[in-house]
Amino acid sequence: MKRLFQKLYENIEVTLLMLLSISFVTGMYMMMNRPSGPTMMDYVPQVIIGTIIIVDIVFLMNSRKKQTNSK
Repeated sequence: MKRLFQKLYENIEVTLLMLLSISFVTGMYMMMNRPSGPTMMDYVPQVIIGTIIIVDIVFLMNSRKKQTNSK
């Protein structure tokens, strides 16, 4: 169990990206399955989470490129 948490901590960026992605998908599912349909206030948090996910992916890709270039 300790190894699992240590691996998660070593790859914290990917772990947080996965948690954000799960939150985004769950939010979209809940928003679309509401009987009255989605409202404007449902879209706002989803757009914010989606933007954070995209920016996080860009930063991860840039940091990986820097690591490979420095080796």
